[in-house]
Formats: sequence, structure tokens, C-alpha cells
Amino acid sequence: MKLSLLYLLALLPNININIVYSKYVLDEFEKELDVYTIVVFISNTSSEIWHEELNLNNHPKLIITNESASGLRASIGERVLSIITIDDIEESYLEHIVKPSLLKLHLKDLLLITKDSLMPTVDKWQWLFEWCWHQGFWHVLLMDRDQQYLTMDPIPEMSIRSILLAEYLKQRHRRIDNLLGYPIQVTVGNNPPRVSAVLDDDGNLELSGLYGNVVKIFISKFNATLDYVFMPNMSSYSVLNCMEYIREERADICADAILFGSDIETTRPLFIVFSRLVVPFDKPLEMYKYFQKPFNTQTWLLILFTFICTLALIIVVEYYQLRSFRFLDNFFANYESFICACANLPHLSQNYRYALEAILIFCGFMISNIYLAYLSSILLTKIFRREITSLEDVVSHNLTILTSNFQQYILEVSQASPLVRQQTIVANEEFILKNMRALNPDFVYFGLENELDFYLYQQKFMTRPRMKKLNNLVITSDIGDAPMRAYWPLQDLFTDFMDNMFSNGVSLYLYTESTQEGLRTGKIAFIPNESLSVEPLTLEYFVICGIVLTAGYTMAFISFFLELVIYNKRKRK
Repeated sequence: MKLSLLYLLALLPNININIVYSKYVLDEFEKELDVYTIVVFISNTSSEIWHEELNLNNHPKLIITNESASGLRASIGERVLSIITIDDIEESYLEHIVKPSLLKLHLKDLLLITKDSLMPTVDKWQWLFEWCWHQGFWHVLLMDRDQQYLTMDPIPEMSIRSILLAEYLKQRHRRIDNLLGYPIQVTVGNNPPRVSAVLDDDGNLELSGLYGNVVKIFISKFNATLDYVFMPNMSSYSVLNCMEYIREERADICADAILFGSDIETTRPLFIVFSRLVVPFDKPLEMYKYFQKPFNTQTWLLILFTFICTLALIIVVEYYQLRSFRFLDNFFANYESFICACANLPHLSQNYRYALEAILIFCGFMISNIYLAYLSSILLTKIFRREITSLEDVVSHNLTILTSNFQQYILEVSQASPLVRQQTIVANEEFILKNMRALNPDFVYFGLENELDFYLYQQKFMTRPRMKKLNNLVITSDIGDAPMRAYWPLQDLFTDFMDNMFSNGVSLYLYTESTQEGLRTGKIAFIPNESLSVEPLTLEYFVICGIVLTAGYTMAFISFFLELVIYNKRKRK
């Protein structure tokens, strides 16, 4: 695939430089380092003259005059060569024009050009190389008109040395494999399972968790020094604090994950992460409602079938004997038999009454046994209300969804369902962590899948788990990974390291191990089963008796009152 060059020109103010630029150098960079984007900072001279002097006539260009181009990352790629003419250049220009323009592009090479001879006044360029080193521009090549070159060794300390172009390009093909103890500032806090900070037996702070272990492996592999940056409220810190530290360049990386696409650089996202809800299993049914449970659809259908059959039998027998059809009388006579009253059927012969009574006794026996079977089965175990299986159930149960400020940020960015937003309340991380560790069923919890699985693992050995994850309901779908400081010179190295960890399966192992590590460090613990000891009866057990007794007395009073009214009415007549 033929690579194209995009030349972006930012003009230095009022400097007259006459540089004869060798096309050979550009060709070597393009060929050896696969450069396809060139950013050129040149003086405020007519573009036609610079086209000839820099041999740029045949290349497309974008001219930017005296202002930073901080949005370049959105339109050009990664493999960048930045050319800067440095004669009479001031540090303020580097700070306000060059640095913002190369945000997210600085990981590649800087080619600095001067018309002065580099030798023997090497100390003259000390300030320039120190500025590049402090700002994270580690791949720097300084060239004069005689095509002499200076570069720097960034670790363990910055030093300037002379070099050949071929040697520099060969060196750039080798990736750093030993940082010689270079310090890497990492934020420290507790946000299991992604990161945890614990003290070992000797009182030394140890990182653990998924991203905590990744950082430790990176430090060990490249021989760096881990420099802890302690977060506010370490026991349950907020990811927003981590993002703030990265923005303010108070830390190099966070041993955690944030959303991709924010104003903070992250390692390359490799998979989609889903956010879900953890909801409680519904609460046990009140004891006084137990007598209603056996009357399910099957029981009611059996009663209705028996009623229709006996009514049909009475009507057929009466019509066969008396050649009469009295539907209402027979209907209420049949109804009396179903409410345990005597069926008044004097017009039927005695044999037919015996047969009808035998059928009613048999059917009543079957129905009563079915009811008692249902009732005895539910009395031996707990009965629960309707299970929560959807977001609508969460709303109908009026359950509160606990979220932190960072989780609210995720819901806003991902444009989650309004039903979720209306049920959420914002709480501090410590309160949420306390309730999630206990799996308190009074709340619903929102979080990433790996986080929810981490806490749900505590109920692995419970007979009746407290909470469950709504696997059929995805609240948000996001991508993201570990955040890194802008202008951090090891961004490429850390990103490629994370890619290798994922492709080699180490990330999956660390994901599984983070749960076991949480058990060992006490971040989570298995929840014991509920006690099976005998407990004294509470008032709830006598509610059903009181309801039945009150209903019986009420019906008896109503029946007595109606009989009294009817008797007095008949007596007056």
C-alpha cells in the first residue's frame, strides 16, 4: 500500500532561516520508520521558497500560521515525524505551539534542524534536550547544515551524544527492554477486583487485583521502579479521582480502567465490557397469605369441572324423572353442596341421591387432598413473591439502584435507559462497597460484569442466594482500558504490553485469579447459610388464624342479621 504524506506547516514568527534540507534524510525516515505523517514547523517565509528549500513541492500540505493545532490527532495517523527549525527559537514557542500540536503524536520522532554547527558547542543545546526529555519527547535527532547529528539517551538519566543517521534509525528499530529503574508513578487505591492495595507481612504496600497485577508484571518485566501515588480515601477511592490525577499529570498511569473516548489517553481497548444490574431474590411471602397459594389455576379448574359435572348430572336426572327443567334451583342446590351444606333435592329418588352424594364425596376428597398437598409442600419451605426478571420489575418493586459518581458518569455518557436513571441514587464509594460486600438485598447494584461477578461469588455455597445478576438485561456496552498521562514517553510500550497480555491469555488468568485473591486478602468472604435453629413463633404466625376467625364471625353476624330481618318481615305479614 503506497503511503501518502501530509505536511502540516506551523510558521515561526519573523525569523529568516536559510536551510538547505536534504531529501535523503526524509526518504530514510520514511523508508526505515514507515513514516506517513510529517509535521513541519518552519519560519514565516513565503511557502513557495520553503517548498524549494525543503523539497516539498510535490507533496500535499496544510499550512497553519502561528497557532497550535491541538486537533491533529483526529485527522492524521500515529507514525509521525515532526520537523522543527530551532534557530532563535524560544521555549515559550515550544510550550504554546509545538507541545499542544503534538499531543498524542509525541511518541514518534522529532527532527530538529539548525543552520549552526553542532560541534564543538554541544552544551548550547542542553536546554533543548532537557525540555524534550521532561516533556516526554524521547526520540530526538538534532541535525545541522553539515548533516551532523546529536541525540540523547533518556534513561537512566538524560545525556547527549553524537550519532550517525543510520545508527539512529537502527536504534529506533529496537524497543526498550530495560528501563534501568526508571520511576513510574502509579495511583494506589482500593477498587476490587480491578485494583487493591494491601499490606504484606512486613508492612510493605502491595498492589493486587486485575490491573494491579498487570502493572506489577510490567514493572518487573522492564526493570522499572514503582512509585506509588496515594489516592484520597484509599479504602474506597473514586475512579474520578484517578482521572483527575492523570489530567493534572500527578501520575503516569492508573491501575484501573476508564471509558475510551474521553479526554484521557488509554491503552488500546480490546473487548467490549457490559454493565448490568444485581437484584435481590424476592422477599418471602407473608405467612397469612400462604392459605391462598394452593388455590392455583389447576385447583380452580378442577373445582369448576366438578361443579359443572354435578350440576349437569342433577339436571339430567331431574329431567329424566320429572320431565322438568329448573336450572336456577338446581344451580343453588349444587352450590350448597360445595359449601358443605346439605343439598335439598327431595324430588330425586333415594338411589339417585346416594349416587350423587357418593360422587360429591369422592370429588371433594380429591380436591381437598390436592389443596392439602399444595399447602403442606409450601409450609415446609419458604415461598417467595414474584421474581425480578426485568427492569420493569425493578421499577414496579420500587427498588433503589446504588451508584457512585463515576457510575453516574458512565450512565450519562452511555445514554442508559431513563428507567434506570429514575431509580438511581448517588452514594459514596465506601457505602456502596460496604453493602456490596454484604450483598444487602435492600438495594440494587449497578456495575461492570467482572465487578458484579466478584461480589456474587461470595454466595457460591449458599442454599438460597441473596442476589442474582440480570443476565438478559444489558444496561451499557462500553470499551475502555487503563488510563495514561498525556506526554508519558512509555505509552507505546505499555499499550503493546497490554496487547500481549490479552493475546497470550494472561489477562484471562488474572481475571480469574483476582476473585481468589480477593478471598485470600479478605476483600470478599463466603457468606454462610441461614441458621436452621428453632425459633419462637412470632405474631405473623397467628395472623392467618385471626383473619379466618374474624371473617367467620363477620359472616355469621351478617347471616344472623339477615335471618332476623327476614323473620321480622314475615312476622308482620
